[in-house]
Amino acid sequence: MGCPQLSAIAAGSVAVNIGIRAVGGAKRLYHFTSAANAAGISNSGVIHGSNGLRALYGQGVYASAFRSAGYARVQGAVSTEAMFTLNGSRAVATPFPGTFRIPDSAGL
Repeated sequence: MGCPQLSAIAAGSVAVNIGIRAVGGAKRLYHFTSAANAAGISNSGVIHGSNGLRALYGQGVYASAFRSAGYARVQGAVSTEAMFTLNGSRAVATPFPGTFRIPDSAGL
C-alpha cells in the first residue's frame, strides 16, 4: 500500500520549497510522517521540526531525496504512513546520503 501524497506549497518567508543548490536547480524531496501528523500538518499548514534525540543532525524538518518509504525508515523516519512532496532551496544536506534538513519548521 502506497503513502498518500500531499504537495507542499511555498508561503511567505517560511518556504517549504526544498532544493539542492550544489547540484543546480530545485530538487524534489519527500517528508514522511504518520497519518495523524499529516492531518495536523494539513490543518495547521506547518511541518514542525524534530528536536532532541530525534534530530540527529540538528533541529529541523527532515526530508529524503528518495520517494521510498523503506529508504526513509533506514534514514530514520519514525513513520511512513503519509508523504509530503517538498521542492525549493532551503535544504541542508546531512552526512547521511539522501537525507536533508530544513532548519526549524516549514510552512505550507
